[in-house]
Amino acid sequence: MEYHHEIAPGESESDAEKERRSRNLEKAAHSQQKAEWDAEKEGIDQMADNFSDDIREQADLVKSLKKERDSLRMEMDAEKKCKGGTFQCDWLNG
Repeated sequence: MEYHHEIAPGESESDAEKERRSRNLEKAAHSQQKAEWDAEKEGIDQMADNFSDDIREQADLVKSLKKERDSLRMEMDAEKKCKGGTFQCDWLNG
């Protein structure tokens, strides 16, 4: 709802026009500030999403490396047991 200023006795048309322009400038400044805040918030939200994605990728990499480490440990343990002569190792070399 737009405010309409009634011209009071003794008030010139230009004073009413100045007041209207002043209100419009205030509205425009407010809209501009809100747009800047919205853009800043969107940028921050995007940075947070990117950070979360990076963390998930790092966690997946850690899981993968741990699996590889465990697999190598099992392989090394099997080789040690084989060299120690505790059981047949044909399956390991084969």
